Amino acid sequence: MNIHLTQQTLTLFLVSVVSIIFLGAISLTVYFHNRRSRVNQLFSLYLFLIIGWLAPAAIYISFSISVAEMILVQMMPGSLLGTMFYFFSRAIYRSDYSIKPVEYPLFIPPAIIIGYNIMILLDPAMLEQYRATVAVTNFALTRKPDALYALYSVNLIVTFLAGLVIIGLSCVREKDPPTRKRNIWIFLVLVLTVPVLLVIVNIMTLLGSATRGEAVSLILTVSIVLIGFSIVRQRAWTIEYLLDVIRDREGKLAQANRELTAANGRLLAAQEIAQRDLNMAVNVQRTFLPSEAPASDEWELSYFLHPMAGVSGDFYDFYVLDGRLTGVGIFDVSGHGIASGLVTMIAKSIIFRNFKKNTGADLGGVFDRSNHELYHEIGMSGFYLTGILLRLSGGRVEYANANHPQLLLKRGSSAERIVNNGGFFIGMFPDHREYETVSFDCAPGDFLVLYSDGVIEAAGENGAILGEERLRSLLAGAPAGSASAVLDRLVAGLTDFTGGLELLKDDATIIVLKKL
Repeated sequence: MNIHLTQQTLTLFLVSVVSIIFLGAISLTVYFHNRRSRVNQLFSLYLFLIIGWLAPAAIYISFSISVAEMILVQMMPGSLLGTMFYFFSRAIYRSDYSIKPVEYPLFIPPAIIIGYNIMILLDPAMLEQYRATVAVTNFALTRKPDALYALYSVNLIVTFLAGLVIIGLSCVREKDPPTRKRNIWIFLVLVLTVPVLLVIVNIMTLLGSATRGEAVSLILTVSIVLIGFSIVRQRAWTIEYLLDVIRDREGKLAQANRELTAANGRLLAAQEIAQRDLNMAVNVQRTFLPSEAPASDEWELSYFLHPMAGVSGDFYDFYVLDGRLTGVGIFDVSGHGIASGLVTMIAKSIIFRNFKKNTGADLGGVFDRSNHELYHEIGMSGFYLTGILLRLSGGRVEYANANHPQLLLKRGSSAERIVNNGGFFIGMFPDHREYETVSFDCAPGDFLVLYSDGVIEAAGENGAILGEERLRSLLAGAPAGSASAVLDRLVAGLTDFTGGLELLKDDATIIVLKKL
């Protein structure tokens, strides 16, 4: 093997070495810049395959060495160049690209070429026969193409052309300016130069022409210069684009601040209107409910109402006929706020009207008729109410319950519940409903206590609820004086248990009657 060292030889070799080093540096830089990027991964691998193809050529072309082994070794990474370039192009087109099973056949031609070349390298007879088909003279490679080399060339050309089409489409499809410019430069520089080089070399070989080392070196040198230029320009574009983005976003932020200020102004105005409406609703409801307990020769009455949201879903009523207290009611509408408050006023009128119209009828029938009327007034609004209705006649008490907490009776130092199996919610269904009526007698000094579920469901600081048992205990321990004294004891116990009435999560109502 004779090596002829000339200036041209050394020039070609040095250019090739510089190209290899530069491509290797670019490959490592791109990979470690963003190792998670599929584009970066495939491009780095693509460059290493080019290095694997270029290194043997740098030796046998520069030094005009006819070494079949190097040519066979060169074809192995070269057979994968087109396939890898295709995958790289797909990643450029779609950043989240991953190789699909349908694309696995693209590995078949490289596998055949690599496998056959290994067989030639391992078989002396086949290697000797192959040496006769290749030659390097005057820095040019000539070879007699066979079926295997035709497969090598066709696979390379088809995959490269497919990749170029895909990258061209990505340049058209991409909307992000710096990414589009990057893709265009990849198409014109990184991609176009090397594929053209490889395609030209293989077409010339298939046509029986020699491929000159000067041409190879020239194209690679130009590509390297353009690669460096594209990197600098990409950085400049990136910085320029980022500055544009910053300026654009500063303008958008200023506009967003102006819109936010205007929205805040509208929100404050809406809040003022809502608060005004709420205050109006509170005042209307307040005037609609009894402002004071009626005077009675037979009963002393005291009451407490604490709405959670200004407008209460709880309401009460005292029924006075011919100057005499004949009944008491306490009710709880589902929900809270203005909507519940409106339902309370409708329900109060309906129940009051039916109580007055049916003085001699069963008290449970008053609830039944009220249920029918209320349903047709509010329709399928989703609102309903629970409640207790008492009819008073001397010491005789009639008691009806619509799924409300049970009535309590304080007699001496004991407190017990007056059990009524009750009935269904009022206002949920239009059909006939049965409501039980319980009658009992009260002696002078007895106390009756009506309350809403917001009282017994009030939560303490430890998360426990007050419950009926604690309420009965408070009632039993209350001084057997006036109705207001008993009420004060119950409210004080509720306040102590919860840590403050402002912490209540529901409306709370208590009514205390004392039989005189």
